[in-house]
Amino acid sequence: MKRRSREKKELSFWLVIVSIFLLSFFVLVPEIVMGGGTGILGNDGFFHLNRFTEAAMQIKTGHFSYFQQFYTFNYSGKIVNSFYGPLNAYLQGAILLMVHFKTLVWWSISLWLTNVFGLSSMYYLQRTLKVKQVYALVLGLVFITTGAMVAPVVAGMYAVGYAFIPLIVAASLRLVRDNQRPIVFWELTVALTLLAQTHMLSLVLGLIAYALSFIIFLVRSIWQKINWKIWLFPLVKAVGLVLLLNFNIYGGYFEVKHSNPQMVMPFQSDILYWPSKVSLLGLNFANISVFIALVIALSVLIILWRAKKVPAWVWLALGMTALFSAIATGILNIAVLPEATIFQFFGRFMALAFPFALVLVGYALSCQTTKRKWFTVVTILCTLLSVVMYMGVTANKSLNVQRNLQNPADKGIFTSIEARAKVYQDASLLTGNQLSSVITAPISETIDYLPNHTTITNPVKMFKNESIFYNTFYADIIKMQNFTGSKLQRKVTNDGLMMTWQSANAQKTGLPVIKYGHTVLKLNGKKLTNKDIQLSVIGGVSVKAKEGGNVLTVRYQPSSWFIVGSLLQVIGSLLVLIIIIVKKRKKKAE
Repeated sequence: MKRRSREKKELSFWLVIVSIFLLSFFVLVPEIVMGGGTGILGNDGFFHLNRFTEAAMQIKTGHFSYFQQFYTFNYSGKIVNSFYGPLNAYLQGAILLMVHFKTLVWWSISLWLTNVFGLSSMYYLQRTLKVKQVYALVLGLVFITTGAMVAPVVAGMYAVGYAFIPLIVAASLRLVRDNQRPIVFWELTVALTLLAQTHMLSLVLGLIAYALSFIIFLVRSIWQKINWKIWLFPLVKAVGLVLLLNFNIYGGYFEVKHSNPQMVMPFQSDILYWPSKVSLLGLNFANISVFIALVIALSVLIILWRAKKVPAWVWLALGMTALFSAIATGILNIAVLPEATIFQFFGRFMALAFPFALVLVGYALSCQTTKRKWFTVVTILCTLLSVVMYMGVTANKSLNVQRNLQNPADKGIFTSIEARAKVYQDASLLTGNQLSSVITAPISETIDYLPNHTTITNPVKMFKNESIFYNTFYADIIKMQNFTGSKLQRKVTNDGLMMTWQSANAQKTGLPVIKYGHTVLKLNGKKLTNKDIQLSVIGGVSVKAKEGGNVLTVRYQPSSWFIVGSLLQVIGSLLVLIIIIVKKRKKKAE
């Protein structure tokens, strides 16, 4: 008899894709059945809903404004999306538009997509390390149900950037794993581009991990006399392509910062908050469940037991896990380092520690013999327990959300659940004036990236004196306390935002709109100079209105260099796409 090979055939590409789609959906089933909406009542829920509704309205009308937002954020003209994941904003906006602004439907699709991105990224990471496909899928499931990836269902927070962290982890480990190809330029390019276009802070975290790995690689390459040509050219290509494909990110940042030397930046205290910890459920963006913590701990023990056989990249993963876990838990307090508090929370570093930790689990699973599979059993059991906990808690949270929406008790102006209940059925209400309590709801997240015309320049001092900016935003934009006219109408056109109103006489009128350094204002057809405008501490506009009808148009005019750079980015992106298509066709022909 012929001896049958014990090797199982690999899963087909399409079977893997279908598995990722189904697993990403499966964990959301209890929430969807219970009505959906977990996390959407969280602190960041309305902030992101405003961002995506803005993008949806721009796509719907064709009136695009990359910098200032004119449809949402109270028609204020705030700059948000260009600083905060523009690619994902327009993706989510397109989905919102396709489902006709049905918020809860969009929310379920958005959560599913985030899970797909995260599970796919973790699967890719594990497969680059030769982990079996089934194990890679299991670890992908672990990745999306505990740690940073649960941020949306916990508090409506942003997790799309975290979903792509495993890609930069894969590129980091390759530096010490593959002496022949330590840098694959497309791998590094894709990882950095996806992080840049979805979440700037995730990009910074990814760059920290890659930079540390690169330093270790340089030391090893000198010691092992690795030919510099095999890594320098791919690195140069990757850096060049990343700069080309992401000009809108760094170019947009410098465009706004150059014309507005002083801005209100995201809150930055003199300390870091929310250290990570191991909890029973792990349903916090900074925490992991006790079941998965047990699996990781056993993985470390297995690695230490096999210390002599462990390759360098596993030791790198272990070192990164230890370092970033120490930071995430607050054991290593980086708040003493200059500008380190820009990360706001210790727990953000769990977004790095956790993927590296799952690398250890993947390696431990791969080390098992065919006769001893106890670690596989433990891993699968703990994964099931963790997933069941995740599904149970999200179902319960969804049920509570539906109860709150059906029986609103909170009538507060900033957290009106009654008003939010209407928006959670129809996000397009955020672009109208008919729900005043809804329009005020996002105020707690809306001072970031406003112009700062105070003498407070230190970010920490801005945070300690943030009431100045909140109160002014509330007075200038929300309540329009300086508006002396009547019948204010606002409409977005190809030329930007058009505001019309009636004035009883010629007088100074405060208007609920923000002016940045490159914002162009025209009052009754006349372009206004700085002498014609009075600005509040957040850039709120006051102009001299004439008696009768008045028209103010507001648009953003970027620098010439930004326009040229944007054109090069578009042309370069199209060329890259054409090259990819041509190469694929040639490969098929061969």
